[in-house]
Amino acid sequence: MGETKLPPKVCDAKNEAQNQNTTVLEPQYEVWKPDRLNRALSELNNDDKKTLFLYRTINSIFNKVTPENFYKLEDKVKNLSIDTPTRMQGVIDIIHKKVINEWKFRSLYAKLCNLMRNIQILNKEGAAQSFGQLLIAKCETHFDKSFDKDLEFNKRRREIDSCTDRETRKFLKREYDLEESQVRKQSVENCHFIGELFKLDMIHSNRIFQILDRLFESGRNMCIECICAIITNIGEFYEKNVENFPEEYFEKINVLLAQQGLKPRIRCLLQNVLDLRNNSWCPRLKLELPKTLEQIEQDLLDEENSSEQLGSKNRVKSSKKSKKKRNKFNKGTSR
Repeated sequence: MGETKLPPKVCDAKNEAQNQNTTVLEPQYEVWKPDRLNRALSELNNDDKKTLFLYRTINSIFNKVTPENFYKLEDKVKNLSIDTPTRMQGVIDIIHKKVINEWKFRSLYAKLCNLMRNIQILNKEGAAQSFGQLLIAKCETHFDKSFDKDLEFNKRRREIDSCTDRETRKFLKREYDLEESQVRKQSVENCHFIGELFKLDMIHSNRIFQILDRLFESGRNMCIECICAIITNIGEFYEKNVENFPEEYFEKINVLLAQQGLKPRIRCLLQNVLDLRNNSWCPRLKLELPKTLEQIEQDLLDEENSSEQLGSKNRVKSSKKSKKKRNKFNKGTSR
């Protein structure tokens, strides 16, 4: 066997190129930017540039966060320069937008927000406000807006049903379904995030129950989905760390289930909440949440082992079948 050739080192290639009088490209540290972007940056003052850098930094941190590198990003989060109401509100808007659109990472996002909860700024009146207070206010504002939008959707639905032109009604219904689905998903994810903040002691249980009471009072489909989202998220944590979840809410769920004309999807969501509690908050199907590299490697090993076991079982079954066929053939020939 011949010797294994290793790839040439970069420094050797550079020295060889210099000996041959060829041009060696040096690494460029100034990244090319479009002229329009350079002009836009040049028109900004120092405060605006600092604000833009802050927004890019917070976006970068939340894009990079994983279960493995979470603790590496702690210092970056704690050292963020959020010193004005505008920057504080901008950061909160960026975080909340990511939360309602990237549900798999909501628990990690909530933990990052918990690190920032004590960052304070002075508002226009000179009063101190913390990041945690403003983030909760943002979630509650979004909840109120989605609550009002649900009322608008009911009104629009009646208008669509009363439309006489078939093509117009079809077009309006398509638009309605797309917008209603987007608002509904964001509203549910907002309620899930409120539950994550509760588990980190960033929001009091009294406020959670006020939200639930308001949702039960409404009784509309979107509100019922939000009820299921909150109870499913915090139920196990509340019963393990505080006390038994108030029985009145499960009685109200039974009342909703007894109603006629409830959509099958909503009925299944309500029944899943009752089944989850009766099963000691152990879900039948586990959500696919972000995993570490070790967990991914372990899952791959488990899959390989299970496939090998399944293959060995199939081989045993096939060998048994072939043995039976041989026995039948031998009996037939002996006769």
